[in-house]
Amino acid sequence: EILQDHENMIEEAINEGVDEEKLDELFGNPKRLAEDLKLVQEEEVKVVENTKIDGYELVNTFPLATDLKSVKVKLVSEDTVVETHDGESIEVYFKDIKNTADYDVDYKNGELVVKKERTFKIFSINISKSGSVLIKLPKDISLEEFNFGIVSGDSEIHNFNTKSLALKTTSGNLELDNITAEKIDINTVSGDCSLKNIKGLEMDLSAVSGDFQIENVTIDGDVVMNTVSGDFSVTDTACKEASIKTVSGDLKGTEFYPDLVNLRSVSGDIKIRNTDNLRPIEVGRKRAISGDISIK
Repeated sequence: EILQDHENMIEEAINEGVDEEKLDELFGNPKRLAEDLKLVQEEEVKVVENTKIDGYELVNTFPLATDLKSVKVKLVSEDTVVETHDGESIEVYFKDIKNTADYDVDYKNGELVVKKERTFKIFSINISKSGSVLIKLPKDISLEEFNFGIVSGDSEIHNFNTKSLALKTTSGNLELDNITAEKIDINTVSGDCSLKNIKGLEMDLSAVSGDFQIENVTIDGDVVMNTVSGDFSVTDTACKEASIKTVSGDLKGTEFYPDLVNLRSVSGDIKIRNTDNLRPIEVGRKRAISGDISIK
């Protein structure tokens, strides 16, 4: 259609007496125009293709989100992935979500919000899986805060920096990898949590019956670990001071090096086994009712 309009304009110019030398100056080379249009069309096709990734369909994109400072995610039973990509845009994808109108996906004043709006159904309580959400953030972004809350969906969060990281889940599992944050606060009821390649200044972990698997974590300040019946497995991890409280859950540490550790157990066992004799652990408070506490 564009080429046809271009040809019509050239014909009108010829009819009005414009010579051929002037035509190229006014309208450009038709062959070159066709080639340029072909390239544009190919790029448009690529954009359309990129709206779908592994079954996910793009529902909203916010270009040039270089001022992104805050991410707030509040979902119910959706499996969710938050990761970074090489572009400068924020992209939000859905998969197998029946009613997208139930969701608010918005970005303004440097804050991204992805949440499911409250829907009330009489005599109906349903927290079964309701699809998946994929959130892509700009790769080199540094956030002020990342707040994430979910009830029963499983979640993966990868590869970004933030000052504050707050995660809360009821029965969904959490997987975190390659995260840097000044303050880390994770609270889970019955879901399991995996933390790998984490760096921070302070970290507070709380579980009722969910298990924590912690690997290759470096915290320059203090770490607090509280559990009722969930177990903690800690490997290749270091911090300044660790405060560990358990009711019936166990903690097993291997190559776990806090400078100072405070231990309290009702019936759970706390065992730390290290091989580096040049990194002794100072024991502050140590109290156990029926559980065993051992550091070697």
